[in-house]
Amino acid sequence: MNITLKSLFFKNLSIRQTIAKNTFWLAVSEVITGLLKFALLVLAVRTLGALEYGKFTFAFSFVSIMVIFADLGIIETATKEFTQSQHKKNFPEFFTLNVILTIIVFVVMFVGSFLVTSDPIIRKTTWILSLFILTTSFCGIFYAFLRSMQRMEYEGLVKIIHSVLIFLVTIFVLLYFKSALGFAYGYLLSNVIFLALFLLFFHFHFQPLMLKWNKHIFTLLKMSWPLTLGFTSGWICMATTSVVLGYFNLITENGWYGAAYKMAFMALVPATLIVRSFYPVLGKLFIVSIERFQKTWDYLMMSMIFLAVPIALGGVMLSPQIISFFYGNEFLPAVFILQALILVIAINLINYPFSLALVVSNEQKKNFFIIFSGAAVNIALSIVFITLYGLLGAVIAVTLSSLLVLFLTIIILKYFTNLRVTIFNAALFKYTMMACFSGLIMFFIIRLPMVYRANIFYSVFIGALTYGVILFLLLKSNQYFFKTKNLP
Repeated sequence: MNITLKSLFFKNLSIRQTIAKNTFWLAVSEVITGLLKFALLVLAVRTLGALEYGKFTFAFSFVSIMVIFADLGIIETATKEFTQSQHKKNFPEFFTLNVILTIIVFVVMFVGSFLVTSDPIIRKTTWILSLFILTTSFCGIFYAFLRSMQRMEYEGLVKIIHSVLIFLVTIFVLLYFKSALGFAYGYLLSNVIFLALFLLFFHFHFQPLMLKWNKHIFTLLKMSWPLTLGFTSGWICMATTSVVLGYFNLITENGWYGAAYKMAFMALVPATLIVRSFYPVLGKLFIVSIERFQKTWDYLMMSMIFLAVPIALGGVMLSPQIISFFYGNEFLPAVFILQALILVIAINLINYPFSLALVVSNEQKKNFFIIFSGAAVNIALSIVFITLYGLLGAVIAVTLSSLLVLFLTIIILKYFTNLRVTIFNAALFKYTMMACFSGLIMFFIIRLPMVYRANIFYSVFIGALTYGVILFLLLKSNQYFFKTKNLP
């Protein structure tokens, strides 16, 4: 047999195999980096407490929102351009644009820190985290280069090294400086070390780094800015809500919210790596064959449905155990926040394929204005509802904003674009029913006292196993039914 194990994991042989290979390598990196980030999160929350972690969350949320303007969509545009053009001659222009935007946005972050808070410690934490998150964002253009080659094994390895550095350096600093500011310094120091090593590796192994300024940069910027907000509004809404909480000086509440927000965001990890694998493939198929594009897009939607159902049902049921086990009793007020944000994550999982379809079909501007509208509505609702209901109002605002974005994306994709793609069909409806049935069985299983009161890892494992087995049996029986039905 010509296909070897090495070729399956290190070469691109077919669409399915390439997606599977890329997903595998991204999964390996995301599992390792996710576990390290999660362990660091739990350690930081327990070490800092609600108040200090609230300060960190406020500062981190602010810089997370501002950093999107250091990107202005050039990373996603670069991935698409490199993939569709089959050459990388524009890399110096993308790199130059990335450098310029990074410098400009740091100045904006510095000035903005004086507007969002009067606390000198939070302000200084914001400056440190600005440097950290900008240097992290700066690496995006290099990942775009690797994704366009559909060689995610390189990206995976680099991300693992990055996460290990962040984990080790930040823990070391946090043990000596148990404060939000010390936590921020740990992040920054690890990034300085990583970025120096990574730039040298990329320069000598893949592409020489050089600055190249010409008028074409404005063309790239014109193409890229509609992709500024990415594919999903979920994290933007969550982050802006955190900033509003901090602005109203609800720092302890922001600590509870931030802890729940980070935990809920972990559920996006599998979806993110799947979407990263589908994105370059869908971008190419949109040019080659709309029929194959439709089939691949259906696979993506089916994957999101299969993920969203157990995350929503299992996450809501196990939220009290999750908060209590990882954060302790001080963070019990975060239980209802986590339950609500888990539902927000599920909404955004379903929205992923629709948003991605807009982007790869050159409808980036429509996608931008949808997400921008959702973020703007979320800020307005957060101000109103937080004023009226406090922390509960923040949760309401995020949920309503996410539903609005999903509704607008579906409507615009279906009625205001030229993309002739069936956004929901009988097969997807059937798979949705299978996922819901499997999810309900899982829900009732984990409700059993012996499962619910067990260690959280056992409860999650039993729930995931139940869902996976039931769904697998339903899929196999469905396949068998349609095969035998066509027999003479």
